[in-house]
Amino acid sequence: MIERIESKIRKMDPSWGDDWKEKQKLYSEIACEFMFFKDAWRNHVMHGRSEYDEERAQNIYNHVGAFMKHLALVGLKELQQ
Repeated sequence: MIERIESKIRKMDPSWGDDWKEKQKLYSEIACEFMFFKDAWRNHVMHGRSEYDEERAQNIYNHVGAFMKHLALVGLKELQQ
């Protein structure tokens, strides 16, 4: 999924509007966060390499929550199928 997102970002061009460079930068930063989530937290827990105590888990939860609020503020939302 991350590769598909990055591919779409690389294809952004002036057809996205006058502010396409700013949009490309924003989406690139968002994609970078996804990679950090996966590499720093998800992979290590899902593959049994790490365990987190309650305080560390709460910090991760808060970080992801703040990230999701940022996505909502810039207008990104879940697609309705």
